[in-house]
Amino acid sequence: MGTKASLSYFFTPQFRSVISKITLYIAIISFLVHLTLYFTNIYFPLQHTEKLLSSPINAIYTPFSFLLVYEAYLLLYYLPQSTSIYIGIKKREQKDDHIADDQNRKEVIEKNAVEINGSLQAMVSRTTEEPIDQGIRTQHKRYYQQKRGKTFFSENKFLNSGRISSSCSN
Repeated sequence: MGTKASLSYFFTPQFRSVISKITLYIAIISFLVHLTLYFTNIYFPLQHTEKLLSSPINAIYTPFSFLLVYEAYLLLYYLPQSTSIYIGIKKREQKDDHIADDQNRKEVIEKNAVEINGSLQAMVSRTTEEPIDQGIRTQHKRYYQQKRGKTFFSENKFLNSGRISSSCSN
């Protein structure tokens, strides 16, 4: 427990802020020290420093070494947070996919229900309208034929056929 608590201090925002300032100061100071050593080497040659102090451009590389270490720390600092965000995004995408799948299923079911309902209505309307329409046509035909004095069928046969109800014959 003690180790975990002591390590967690290194990954707090306060510690990160302190480390960033310290790293910046070390990088600037190291650049100035390296440049000072270069110019000192010109007037007072030092031993075993041929490559280190051979050019002032080498002094530019020094602060980047410290900045590289700081960036490695930042990688470790943000890694758990970015992993959590990534997992959260993946879970949200999976949830959205499930919601989309559910919505697609509902749309398909509703579409099928509308098609089935339309088919049933068409079937019912055909089965109910055809006899009624035929009965109305027959009654209409009979009315005009009686007006002209031509009757081709008996009224009892028409009423007993069952195609038109007795309420319609009145």
